[in-house]
Amino acid sequence: MAVSILALMSVSPAAANNAERFFAEAENFYIAQDFFAAHDRLTAAAKLGHAGAQFHLGIMYREGRGVTIDYPQAAHWFRLAAGQGHAGAQNNLGFMYAYGIGVPVDYVQAAYLLRPAAEYGIMQAQSELGFMYFSGRGVTEDFYQAAHWLHLAAKQGSERAQHAVGLMYVYGIGVAEDNEQAVYWLRRAADQGNEGAKEALADLTQ
Repeated sequence: MAVSILALMSVSPAAANNAERFFAEAENFYIAQDFFAAHDRLTAAAKLGHAGAQFHLGIMYREGRGVTIDYPQAAHWFRLAAGQGHAGAQNNLGFMYAYGIGVPVDYVQAAYLLRPAAEYGIMQAQSELGFMYFSGRGVTEDFYQAAHWLHLAAKQGSERAQHAVGLMYVYGIGVAEDNEQAVYWLRRAADQGNEGAKEALADLTQ
């Protein structure tokens, strides 16, 4: 669990120390898979403004670890952490807005949150933002921006992005047509089990 110093800047030194202590205790409980105790300590740290605790508390509510799955609660804690610049929370909340998980679908808000997470280097955010530029959801349709973000995600191993990049090279969408690059990316996606990539690769190499 990463600790965010920025999350503690608005509280007193004593409260910040308590937040750090609660967070460290939560980490130990989490590793021991005592999720009830971890939830208790994370809640204490999160209420003191600890962004890392808010983020991990959001994950617990999203995945039902130590608590009943509660997507609105997950979104609440991700929102607090995202407001403090926590990239993981920005990614998770952006994804929730993109698919209406615990919050209403809001593509503009999704793109707003996903961009800093993508710039930070989070693969899921890069992939999702790329597809949003491709389809014009929440942003102006821009195939060049789509290719940029999907390339970054593909390089990190996203099979969905690899498949998309391969097809973009096949048809020259956002990039110049390039069969060699198309085969390269489609093969990488196919090697991860992507059925669409397998079919496209077979068509391209027959």
